[in-house]
Parts: sequence; C-alpha cells; structure tokens
Amino acid sequence: MGGFGQVTSTFPPRLVLLAAPTSRAREVAALPGVRAVCVDAVPADLRAVLSPAESLFVDGWLARHAEKSRGPSDGRPWDAPGHTPPDAPNPT
Repeated sequence: MGGFGQVTSTFPPRLVLLAAPTSRAREVAALPGVRAVCVDAVPADLRAVLSPAESLFVDGWLARHAEKSRGPSDGRPWDAPGHTPPDAPNPT
C-alpha cells in the first residue's frame, strides 16, 4: 500500500490508515485483501464487524475532523502572561 500513499497508522491485522489522495481510493480498494476504503465515514455494515478495539481505532480516525472545544489559552505557551506555570513535579 505504500506505493499509493503513506501508511500513518495500523491496527493489525485488519486496519490501516493510509494518507493518500482521494482520487486513488478505487485503486486501493482493488488491492488483494482490501475489504473497504473509507474516506470520510465508515458504513454501518462494515462497522458492525469491527471488534470494540477496532471501533475505538476507527473512532479516533473519525475524530480528526470533529470540531474541538478550545479554551482561551489554546496554543499559547504555558508561561504566557496571565497564566501560571504547571505545578512542579513532586520529588520522590
């Protein structure tokens, strides 16, 4: 599959995340052993055969486009003016 794009993550033995152009989805789907290629969603019939761990892996992939709640300090350094640094680690 590496010839079609970059493998970014795997969940052996059945799931692979491949960063590839959407235009190549049919080519990837035609490869031996490929059951489905999902671009933005996972069909219900395919999701029904996933294990709980595989579903969690897929949900993480789907979350990449979800709108995330951001706080007022998002993206700012932890020691930016008006913010306090995190607590120092406890010596043990």
